[in-house]
Amino acid sequence: MLDTVRFTGRLIRKRPLRSLLTVLQLALGVWIVSIVLSLSLNAIYEDPFTKSLSDTLLQLRVMKEEKMGNHMVSMMANTFTPDDPVRLQEQSLYTQAAFLYEPWWSVHIESEAVKYLVSAAAEATPPAFQALGLELVEGAFFTQADVDQKTPVAVISQTISSQLFPGESPVGKKLKLSQHLDREVTIIGVYRTMNPALSGFVQESFLIIPLGVVLGPMAARMGGQRAYGRIFVQAVPGRISEAVEEAQLILADRVLEGMELQALSLAEMRAQTRSSIRTVTWFVGVFAFVAVVISSIGILSIMLVSVVERTREMGLRRALGASRLQIVGQVLNEALVFSLLGSAAGIGAAFFSSEYVSQRLFAQMYLPGILDLGGLNLTAVLITIVLAVATGQLFGLYPAIQAARITPVDALRDQ
Repeated sequence: MLDTVRFTGRLIRKRPLRSLLTVLQLALGVWIVSIVLSLSLNAIYEDPFTKSLSDTLLQLRVMKEEKMGNHMVSMMANTFTPDDPVRLQEQSLYTQAAFLYEPWWSVHIESEAVKYLVSAAAEATPPAFQALGLELVEGAFFTQADVDQKTPVAVISQTISSQLFPGESPVGKKLKLSQHLDREVTIIGVYRTMNPALSGFVQESFLIIPLGVVLGPMAARMGGQRAYGRIFVQAVPGRISEAVEEAQLILADRVLEGMELQALSLAEMRAQTRSSIRTVTWFVGVFAFVAVVISSIGILSIMLVSVVERTREMGLRRALGASRLQIVGQVLNEALVFSLLGSAAGIGAAFFSSEYVSQRLFAQMYLPGILDLGGLNLTAVLITIVLAVATGQLFGLYPAIQAARITPVDALRDQ
């Protein structure tokens, strides 16, 4: 085999352009197939923690139909109060936790004259921390008493902690919330960044304060009590449907005429995303397979040309006692070298581009974080290499058989 590699290297140096085009053809097919397979396999994979979240988390929303122009549009109605998740958790046998989680977009914070822009913050009730799997790094989470008393406290993510308080503990420090909020809160805890699997289902926040501390007074100044459009529920594992049925009974008084209580689980969102990705990858996969076949035809062409150019050599080898099987093996080994070179180039390109391609391909289709599609999948790499080698050997078989049929007489006549 080592002699075959050396001999193929001499062929490549002798015909560099033709050999390069063959390798690039195969590399293109390998690149496409490895990325498509990686997308499919990454969409299927689910780590245990993410699966546990998918099996328990759901949103409850009250939806209503409103006419906009000539069309009826489904909109979310704000009918829930802070007491609703409490009574749901108390009365439902299949609800482990129920909480309100109200995100808002960017907010400026200030600490000891250092200003920082937080891209996302939220107000929440205490059960959110356990249900969302937030891990406390330092300090403590706020309690229901903090929510009831509107205590101006906050828990921040490690991201903010490392930016504003490098090398020191932020617990006990003051944060001033600006940009029309005009509140000062005390940091009581630091948590690890939210699991990416939750983004799209629950907006990631880097600053969480008790429900009503900021948005409540703003609603009061506008002459009303703040109502909420969603309740998040952590159901007993495997009992999401039962939890939804109980919620529909317990919260029936919040569903007015013409409204409907709807439930959306994280598992459903992930299933819908997988279905969309599967459809696209199957469609793209057909073209990827065609690309590999076309690339392998390049191997067929170069090996046929090589056999014709080496007719005398093949005839002399047969005259010196080489069997037909040995001739076939030599040509197939040369095809194998080209297949491996193309595979190496294609896998290398896929390694550096797979994450970018997946983001661009599905930018408008899936919510980043719901499924982790980026990165090259090792199983996909192995399958792609096997596919490339197999097709290369298949298309190299015909030139190999043609070479084995050459006789010494034919070789001398050719010359």
